[in-house]
Amino acid sequence: MGEKGTSTRERLLDATATLIQSTSVWDLRVAQIARLAKASPATFYVYFRDINDAVLAIAQATTQSPPDLLALLAESWEADAEARSAAFVRAYVNHWQANAAIFRMRNLASEEGDTDFYMTRWHAVMPLIELMAVRLRDRARSSGLDARALAGTLISMIEAISQFRTAPPSSTAPAQALSDVSVERMLRAATYFITLFVGGRPSVEAPPARTARRPAGKPAPAALAPAVDRTASLGEKGLRTRARLIEAATDLIASRSLRDLTMADIAKAAGISKATFYEYFSDASDVVLAAVAEDTDMRPLNAALGEALAAFGPSLGAHEFVKAYIDWSRDRSALIRVRNVAADEGDLRFLMSRIDAVRPILASVARAIEDRQAEGRLPASLHPPSTACCVLAMIERLAVTIAYNLVPGANGATTAEAGAHLLSILLGGEPLAFAETTYGEAEASAPL
Repeated sequence: MGEKGTSTRERLLDATATLIQSTSVWDLRVAQIARLAKASPATFYVYFRDINDAVLAIAQATTQSPPDLLALLAESWEADAEARSAAFVRAYVNHWQANAAIFRMRNLASEEGDTDFYMTRWHAVMPLIELMAVRLRDRARSSGLDARALAGTLISMIEAISQFRTAPPSSTAPAQALSDVSVERMLRAATYFITLFVGGRPSVEAPPARTARRPAGKPAPAALAPAVDRTASLGEKGLRTRARLIEAATDLIASRSLRDLTMADIAKAAGISKATFYEYFSDASDVVLAAVAEDTDMRPLNAALGEALAAFGPSLGAHEFVKAYIDWSRDRSALIRVRNVAADEGDLRFLMSRIDAVRPILASVARAIEDRQAEGRLPASLHPPSTACCVLAMIERLAVTIAYNLVPGANGATTAEAGAHLLSILLGGEPLAFAETTYGEAEASAPL
C-alpha cells in the first residue's frame, strides 16, 4: 500500500472512530463513514470488508493495558496500598471511558461469537491481568485463590463500573432505587477490594449511625414493587399469541443481534401475520424488551440468596448463590447481552428494565453490608447500594463473558471462586478452603 493508500485508509479509520462516539452500533453505515472521510462507499470496500472489519482494525490498535497502568502496577505498593489502589482504579476507569465506544463495540462482537474480536479483547487485557496477578499473588495464595483469576475478576469489576449508567432524574419513582448509586461510590468499593488483596489495610471508620430498621423479614417496599401488568386486558387467546411472539423473539435473539432482528422475522417464527404482530408490539425491539422483562426478573435469585445464607451461612452461602447466579445468567446470556448493550447505547427502556430487574437482590445485599458496617467489619465510607451494585455487576459480567475465564491457569471455576469470595466478604463470611466448593467449568470457547 502506497502513501496515498495508507492516508486514505487512515482517514476511513478516523471517520469510523469519530462516528462510533455518537452513533449506535446498530445505526452505523458505510455511507456515513465514507462521507465523513471524503471518500466514496466503493473506496471503503477497497480497504475493508465491512464496518466490523474497520472497527476491528481500530480495536487492535487500542490497548486495555496502557503503559501508565502497567507502570503503576510495577511500582512498590507497600508504602500506601490504599492510595495506589485508588489511583489504579481511577486511571483504569478514565482509560476505559476515553475508549468506551470502541471497547463496547469490540466486546459486543466478542460476546456474539466473533473469534477475531474475542482474541483482540483477550490480548488487549492480558498484560494488565498478568502484572496485576503478580501484585495479588501472596494474598490470593493465602485465601486459596488463583491469582490470575482474582486479577481478572477485579478487572471485570472495574469494567462494570466504567460502563455504569443509572436512571436520569426524570425517571419514574421505582427506578429511583438506584438513583444514589454512582461511579464515585463504586470506585470506593473497588479500591477497598484491591487494597485488601494487595495486602494493605483499608481504613475502617467508626460504624455509621443506624436508621430505624424494618422488622425482620420485611423487605424494602422498593425491592419487591410489582411491575406494571401490560397484559391485564388480554384474553386467554391474546395471552397465548403474545407468549408465542415473546418465545420466538427469545429464540431468534440467541443467534443474531438486535439490529438484525426484524418484526417480520419474529412474526414468521411465531406463525402469525404482521398485522397481528402490531396488535401486541410496536416493533422488534418492543417484543425483545418484553422478553427481557419476563425472563430476567431476579426475585427468584433474591429468594435463593436468602435460602443459601440461611442454610449454609455467609461464606458457603455466598458461593452457593454465585453458582446459582452464574447458572441463571448463562441460561439468559443472549437476553442479558441484548439488554445491557441497548442500555449502554442509551436506550432508556432497556436501562429501566435492567434497573428494575436488579432492585430486589441489590436491596438484600445492601442491607447485609449495612449490618457488617454496624459491626465495624466494613468501612463506613462504603456506600451499601453502590458496593452491592459493583459486586453483582461483576458476577454477572463473569457469567456472560468468557474473556476472564481463559487466563492461563484459570477457568470458569476459579473466576467464580474469586467472585464468590468478594461477595462473602460483604456478607460477613470467613475465607473458605476452596477445594471444598464446586463450580462448573467454563463453557467451550475459542482456543488460546
